[in-house]
Amino acid sequence: MTQLKKLGAIGGVVALGLCWPLAVGQIGERVIEDAIADINDDVLIAEIVQYDRGYLSSVAKTRYAVRDEVFKAQLEADGLPTEFTVDSQISHGIASISALSTVENFPIPAELKTTTQLNGNTDYQLNVASWHYTPEENPEVSLTISPSVAEGSVTVLGELDFTMMVPSISLEFETGESFTIEGLKAQGEGKKAKYIWLGEQSIEVEQVQLFDGVSSPMALQNAKYTFTAEENAETDRLSSTHKVIVGEVDTTDGIISNLNIDFTIGDLDQPSFAAIMDIYQNASVLTEQDVIASLPHMESLIERGFFLSMDNMALTLGDGDFSSKWKLEVPEGTSGLTTDPISVSNAVTGQLETVFTHELVDEYPFIEEGIDEAIIMEIVKETDTGYTINAKLEQGNLVFESGQTIPLMALMLPMMMQ
Repeated sequence: MTQLKKLGAIGGVVALGLCWPLAVGQIGERVIEDAIADINDDVLIAEIVQYDRGYLSSVAKTRYAVRDEVFKAQLEADGLPTEFTVDSQISHGIASISALSTVENFPIPAELKTTTQLNGNTDYQLNVASWHYTPEENPEVSLTISPSVAEGSVTVLGELDFTMMVPSISLEFETGESFTIEGLKAQGEGKKAKYIWLGEQSIEVEQVQLFDGVSSPMALQNAKYTFTAEENAETDRLSSTHKVIVGEVDTTDGIISNLNIDFTIGDLDQPSFAAIMDIYQNASVLTEQDVIASLPHMESLIERGFFLSMDNMALTLGDGDFSSKWKLEVPEGTSGLTTDPISVSNAVTGQLETVFTHELVDEYPFIEEGIDEAIIMEIVKETDTGYTINAKLEQGNLVFESGQTIPLMALMLPMMMQ
């Protein structure tokens, strides 16, 4: 009897092993069906055209079409397709399915490799061959992109990480002008919410150059932009940070180097912000009704309070240095956006600190005239190394270190009229 049990157990294992590829194939088909269903939205339509499931492998054909009429018209105007079909060769593994996918009759030669676990989590790698594009209506214009790769993973919870590398992009115009980007890299990790990316992503380039047919009026070296956004579930607050670092920008007006910008939007009321973004993202053309619909949410956003902060802005221009930081805060409980906007502006508090060196003023004499006048008005203070501006924003007035007070609207109106 014991021997029979052993043989039965072995037979069961063998039967399970023989049936497992079929089970994996069935689970894989269900995962793909769910993924296709999730893709459908206001912008894109996706469907499974064909799915032939075999024992160790399957063949799938899926179709994607642009639904958004505005986006569709833009693609058609550029001579690009608005509908495409993807052919996938799928292999059944022990705990995953792997697929090699290509796009039928697509102008960009690309190949997508994916490995999907049975729980739906997927690793992917997209390889794009060198691509050269010339519009039919303007053959003198061309876009060339070198062989590129993007890879990462996505989970069933919507969490995503990616890395993209494009060695070079070149855009040439019929006038002889050209625009090139070298060493483009993007990466990120997080989760795409309905209204914003939550997590971190960055994009950097080694070099950007503009050529006007005779010379290069602008060249940029070693630039990086980083965006970070996070939600506080306990307080329903949203904050985002934007950082820009540029090694050097060479223009006909001079060389800017060591550019650093660190800007924060903090403590936004998440429900109000999400409602505003929902209105604006669903409006291809913003109407008066859309603006009116967003006003109650903007009122709520103001009432909850938030802040804008330039944590650092610094650069070197020639031999001179400039740095500045400021913060504006809308206190919680502020109201009257639609009934008394002046009271809202008067409720905003903040501070400003700016420093720039003598070398900067000496190199650009046109700055000196404004500084001399600002010193007389006790707005700017001269030091041994340069000049400083320190001020606080109180009751709609800028109050400087000297005690000089200037209404904020007095500074804003000339800019608004300009």
